[in-house]
Amino acid sequence: MAKSINQLLEERHRIEELIAQNFERKLALLFIDVWGYTSYVETRTAVNGLAMLKEFFDIVNPIIEKYAGVLVKKIGDEAMVAFTSPISAARASIAMQQGLAEYNRQVTKQNRIHAKIGVDYGEVLVEAADIHGDTVNVASRVTGLGGKDQILFTGFAWEPTRDVEGVVFRDYGIVTLKGKEEPVNLYELVWRDDRSLPRIGPQEEKAVPPIPAAVIEPGQFESLTRYFDKIYSLQFQQVGKFSDELSAQGKAIAKCEPRIDALEKLTSEELKPTVEAHTKSLSRITGAPLFVSFLLGLSALLAMFLAWFRIKS
Repeated sequence: MAKSINQLLEERHRIEELIAQNFERKLALLFIDVWGYTSYVETRTAVNGLAMLKEFFDIVNPIIEKYAGVLVKKIGDEAMVAFTSPISAARASIAMQQGLAEYNRQVTKQNRIHAKIGVDYGEVLVEAADIHGDTVNVASRVTGLGGKDQILFTGFAWEPTRDVEGVVFRDYGIVTLKGKEEPVNLYELVWRDDRSLPRIGPQEEKAVPPIPAAVIEPGQFESLTRYFDKIYSLQFQQVGKFSDELSAQGKAIAKCEPRIDALEKLTSEELKPTVEAHTKSLSRITGAPLFVSFLLGLSALLAMFLAWFRIKS
């Protein structure tokens, strides 16, 4: 007899409860990836690549065991490790990077092994040989964002670990992961002297915080660039116009210089007859009223002005 929809939904509910009771766990998932492995294999052959991976796992496997982790699976040069708490994942991450750094001090540069680590914390489904869930995807993608020798924690993994003694974080920034609608806060776990750490990530310098998205939106930077280019162009046009005006004024002054020189060269000999004539007139009317003397003087000045105007024109 076919079961009704309600019966099927009730069975589904019981199955989900059984899955949650028997398989659902809250775990910290750590992904560790050998940095530059593909290039190493291309230049040093696959055999040397496998030898490198053996050295790598010889270093990290005892650390995983020490901090009660479980090596869930290996995916080429990457491994997924599960811990019951993000604190254990943090301490194991530091120990792994320190172990690799110690190994690198003892070998040649071309044989050094570097890794990047990403950690997330959340609900997962645990099977006998694998783990499933969104936490797996997030931890893997966070690892892909890291750089050489870096350890990145999501906000969910950072929150329970932030106040643990000996565990130091710095803000890495907000990123958008493939397949995730909501942005993710990331924090970098500092495992060695901060001064020697490469400044990699959205927030490269503490003194210069990233520009908020609300200030510059996509495409707005290009608009601002075009705006400033226009301003600079207008400024250069104004400078050119001012230069042209100065040049025109200079030409006008140069054109007047011959006339000025001619006026300066006007000798007293040219004006002498006019001045003597007016002087004689003044001498003949000595004792004339003051007003008449004033008119005679004014006429002498007028004669001089007319002489100057003749030269100018």
